[in-house]
Amino acid sequence: MFKTAKPMLTPMDAAEALGEGRTEAGRQKVYRMLETKYLQDIGDRIGCPVFKNGNRYLIPLAIIKKIEGQNIDDAAAA
Repeated sequence: MFKTAKPMLTPMDAAEALGEGRTEAGRQKVYRMLETKYLQDIGDRIGCPVFKNGNRYLIPLAIIKKIEGQNIDDAAAA
């Protein structure tokens, strides 16, 4: 299981959290999820939007925990 104290993840960190490892392929998979608005849709449903600052994305850890099927309240306490 991915452990971090950071509430916001870069695409590379998100790839690692999703079990893809810190690889270029994993990062590209996260970018495909961003391009298809998959992560944004989940974020909108749970009230944690994905942020884009210039050309950098910041993905809330709560979205990753939701994809993994964990309770978001448990993710906030971790």
